[in-house]
Amino acid sequence: MKIKKTKNKKGNLSNHIFEFTGYNFRNVALLKLSLTHSLNKSNSLISNNQRLEFLGDRVLGIIVAKLIYDKFPNENEGQLSKRFSELVSKKVLVKISKFLELQKLIQINNSLKTEYITESIIADTLEALICAIFLDSNLDETQRIVKKLWMPEVNLQIYPPDNPKSKLQEWCLGKKINLPEYTVISKEGPDHKPKFTVKLTIRNLLSHTSEGNSIQEAEIKAAKVIVNKLNE
Repeated sequence: MKIKKTKNKKGNLSNHIFEFTGYNFRNVALLKLSLTHSLNKSNSLISNNQRLEFLGDRVLGIIVAKLIYDKFPNENEGQLSKRFSELVSKKVLVKISKFLELQKLIQINNSLKTEYITESIIADTLEALICAIFLDSNLDETQRIVKKLWMPEVNLQIYPPDNPKSKLQEWCLGKKINLPEYTVISKEGPDHKPKFTVKLTIRNLLSHTSEGNSIQEAEIKAAKVIVNKLNE
């Protein structure tokens, strides 16, 4: 990923983010909160980035959707959906997070415990950071930064990417039946290394249950099994 960085003179959190994004935080406490992850998600004290992550996921979604809507005016809903799923995937979030060197800044339970920093935590932190920028500024400014970070990934997509979930959705649309339903059955393991079980159901026709280190991973595994069955 090649993005021109802004010179960093001081080396603190705010200047680190400014160096990579060109955004200067007004509320540094909000920035620090976005970089604070708790291994104990049941803690009643909201002193970590969970809420920021929740909103950041939605903010990122609308910005990326608008980005590809403008970039690919001749593509239909299905093609845009494929691009969108790839661009907001954990894989891309982790790639951009590592470019920003967020893994060096993340605080786990208010300390730097790098052994607990998984790819899921890194991806979640980027969503929280996007939310922090949004709350610290506005949608237009956040859109500018997301565009700066995501356009290299958008430009790599010469053709819409293919994935089992998209293929399964297209099959359902072609058959004019209800779209696949994904239900989280369980979550096991510690918060820094969870295992999710997801059940995929297509009406009363097909179903499959898969596990993954994230909900998205489990969904893709289940969809892949069903797609393979349909191709037999």
